[in-house]
Amino acid sequence: MANPTSNAYTNVSLNILANIKNIIKAEKMPDLLLQCYVTNLLDEKIYYAEVVRRNINTLPGCQGRAINVGATFKF
Repeated sequence: MANPTSNAYTNVSLNILANIKNIIKAEKMPDLLLQCYVTNLLDEKIYYAEVVRRNINTLPGCQGRAINVGATFKF
């Protein structure tokens, strides 16, 4: 077996969306939305069982933690 055995894992994601206009209470300011999306927040090592071959092995299921950020400006 080339990879570790598959075990239970916890895959947690986090998605935060904030409207800066509402946070700083600026009535005349256009909407500015900031977003942060994090996958595999706990940085778990995830392996899935591969059962299509004669020797059962595991495949990596997630590369690790990923963080994506973005901004939207509405006027």
